[in-house]
Amino acid sequence: MKEINWTKYKTPRIRHHSNRAFYFGANEHTKHINFYPSVPERLNWCEIFSNGLPADCLDIGCGLGRFLIRYALNNPHENILGVEVRNLAVEWINEIIKGEDLGNAHALWYSAVNKLPFLDDNSISKIFYFFPDPWVKRRHNKRRVINVEFLNELHRILKDDGKLYLATDVDELTDYHIEQLVEFGKFEYRFTDEDEWDIMQRTNQEEFCLSKGIPYKRLICNKLK
Repeated sequence: MKEINWTKYKTPRIRHHSNRAFYFGANEHTKHINFYPSVPERLNWCEIFSNGLPADCLDIGCGLGRFLIRYALNNPHENILGVEVRNLAVEWINEIIKGEDLGNAHALWYSAVNKLPFLDDNSISKIFYFFPDPWVKRRHNKRRVINVEFLNELHRILKDDGKLYLATDVDELTDYHIEQLVEFGKFEYRFTDEDEWDIMQRTNQEEFCLSKGIPYKRLICNKLK
């Protein structure tokens, strides 16, 4: 597997959480919020990917982009778009993308709670949602991205043979995701181990879990018509 020299890029110090206003949709705010991520209806793919084509894959909450960049590097014929709510992380990722001349990767400063209006129906082959913040405090549960409404949005943008990949080291969050999947009813899901997992690249958190012997669970969800 191809890898870049990460030591060339000094990792920025970034807060774990962003402005709490970013975890609520733009239409939920009665007043203008300075520095709220824009909510584009369309994207100019010619300005995002070197081949000018739309995204093939979507990485939700791409963090510091290790998985995003590794995936792009090892899958040069697929365009992967990452969305991340922390702008400093997005700027750092795009700096690396530029430095490595990766024309098939891009990070977008965006809050996924606003859904994904800039992605067309039946356009995405793979959606990755890896090790999200579990928001374990009950009063913060509403900040979790995955819910029936958002699953409907993911179902809309996925191709008929598309897949949603989920991973977390928090059992409570796994149970919650399954509850939402069951309630939505339009994904067939299964737990998978290393032998069945068809994604070779790892995230920062997955590497940490492996180094510390922390168990984590992975789900592959197939779109149902």
